[in-house]
Amino acid sequence: MGKRAELSMILPTYNEVDNLDAIVRDIFTEFKKRRIAGEVIIVDDSSPDCTGVIADRICRKNDKVKVIHRKGKRGLSSAAMEGFNLSKAKFVGLMDSDRSHPTKKIGEMYSRVMEGADLVIGSRYIQGGKIEGWGLRRKVLSSTATLLARPLTRVLDPMTGFFILKKSLLSKSQINSKGFKILLEIIIKSKPARIVEVPITFVDRKKGKSKVSLKEIRFYLSNLLRYYSRKFYDK
Repeated sequence: MGKRAELSMILPTYNEVDNLDAIVRDIFTEFKKRRIAGEVIIVDDSSPDCTGVIADRICRKNDKVKVIHRKGKRGLSSAAMEGFNLSKAKFVGLMDSDRSHPTKKIGEMYSRVMEGADLVIGSRYIQGGKIEGWGLRRKVLSSTATLLARPLTRVLDPMTGFFILKKSLLSKSQINSKGFKILLEIIIKSKPARIVEVPITFVDRKKGKSKVSLKEIRFYLSNLLRYYSRKFYDK
């Protein structure tokens, strides 16, 4: 089995049969380049396109890959938490499995947590960060979601799905976010002392379909209501 993993990257999947092989390969290329003792944990929600079958095949070929199969489409946030809980590494990370997030940034982000940061965020909205391939609707939705979260955190991109953190932070509080936006809940409940944002270029998926839906928007608004209530009652 070799050296125990120091970093676990979690990949929640649902219908990513066209992307999974490539994203896992790219992650391990970065691990090797940066000499990171890393592993990948794939959490699949019963993908009807056989993503789970591909995940098992990858796992058989690489003992640094683990797979969790879940019944039903239960959502990214709970998938992330199942992956985090399975990990025995000191540091855990999350990224999309559709190749929208740049795997070449993993090494830089990992270096920052090794230097003492509690949470390192791949940010689209700090200087040097950008988004490629989105239409006006996606840009407006993302900007609005970010603005709604602004009173809750100074982080410029609390909506990103690409981050690495100390796993010990997750033991401080109950993380029970629904939908896609787990990072904001981690920031609010775990209260990381030192947060670093690293600029990334987010590139819209080339294969497969976006998972953004009205249901996810409702989840986000429901989560926001809880966060604002918590902020009010904590005063």
